[in-house]
Amino acid sequence: MENRKKFLDIIWITLLTIAVGTILILLCGANPVEAYQRFFGGVFGNLNGFCEIFVKATPLIFTGLGCAVAFRTGFFNIGAEGQFYMGAIAAAVVSLNLTQIPGTIRILISVLAGFFCGGIWALLAAYMKSKFGISEIIVTIMLNSIAALALGYVLTQPAWQKPGSNQPITPNVADSAALTAFFKGPIRLHSGLIVALIALALFWWLMERSTLGFQIRAVGANAAAA
Repeated sequence: MENRKKFLDIIWITLLTIAVGTILILLCGANPVEAYQRFFGGVFGNLNGFCEIFVKATPLIFTGLGCAVAFRTGFFNIGAEGQFYMGAIAAAVVSLNLTQIPGTIRILISVLAGFFCGGIWALLAAYMKSKFGISEIIVTIMLNSIAALALGYVLTQPAWQKPGSNQPITPNVADSAALTAFFKGPIRLHSGLIVALIALALFWWLMERSTLGFQIRAVGANAAAA
């Protein structure tokens, strides 16, 4: 019964999204049929467009999993954006500067640096909550703005900009220090998707099958009783 309800909720949400989207398209004076044709054609019309969905989804999966742990404890981490920015800055610093380290090891260090700095950015809100009782919602939202400004500043520094460009774009990471691509050419789908799916499976096991996961869920269900 519960699974059926969840399925019906998905159907209703999907239909509501389409209805609202159609109304907004009409308000803009466009043709909804043509708009949806272009949308689905861009996604399913060629392999590159379809794979690009998973390229964009990969960092979002990691970011969502990081927030999900806090949500299961009953705390609202609204700072995913800022944590993602700080983690990305740290990973870029490692990857662009540790050029003497072999590619595979550099990838691992970059990932760990990103996790660490993103976690430290989240820890600031956790400290404010535990030490002073300040709402984690307010703190994480404010930290998002600080992280966005920090990222904007970093990307305007000459040492960080792509050679020959005045746009806020970092230099390209060496191919040896990049995640393995599944295809040659313009298709950007890479092995990070596999890592993200493994992380998703580990998150499920942590929450549903481990003692620590049970403790986390218990705190989220009733902190006083836990």
